[in-house]
Amino acid sequence: KHDVTKRRSLVPGSHVETGKNSNVAIASGDMMKLRAGEQTSLLIKSAHKEKDTGKTVFDVIVEKGTLSARFDQDKNLEYTLQTPHATIVSKGSTVVVKVDNDRTQLLMKSGSAVVSSASGNNITAEKGDAYTILPVLSMNTSDNVSDQNDIVYDESLSVFENDDLLE
Repeated sequence: KHDVTKRRSLVPGSHVETGKNSNVAIASGDMMKLRAGEQTSLLIKSAHKEKDTGKTVFDVIVEKGTLSARFDQDKNLEYTLQTPHATIVSKGSTVVVKVDNDRTQLLMKSGSAVVSSASGNNITAEKGDAYTILPVLSMNTSDNVSDQNDIVYDESLSVFENDDLLE
């Protein structure tokens, strides 16, 4: 385990954890900026440029906590954010995710992304949309969720109201 220090390079396979009252910012030039809040754990799964297309690809696994991710829409790139409950894929957008044991909550700040649940359900999230993605095993009708739908549109953005990662 290595402590992250300012201006330290992260490579695929780098695992980043923040503690209580701490956060970390990770950037790759102007094309990708991540900001992880306190008690967040993430893994840089891959970051590479495809030889045949020249497209830059970022894959990040968010295990728990809060992550704000901004990927430049004007660049030739694609990113994937994976959580225990969802996979989010986009060619450029700004998204905030909160991950805990029983759900992933997502807010699209700009752009759009395809959100897939662990069970294979897909939606396209657009700017301003907020969703809660539930694990298949915890779904029940008392949560106003049908047995077939584990991606729930959340009209209330209150989960993100006091989140300084949005700035």
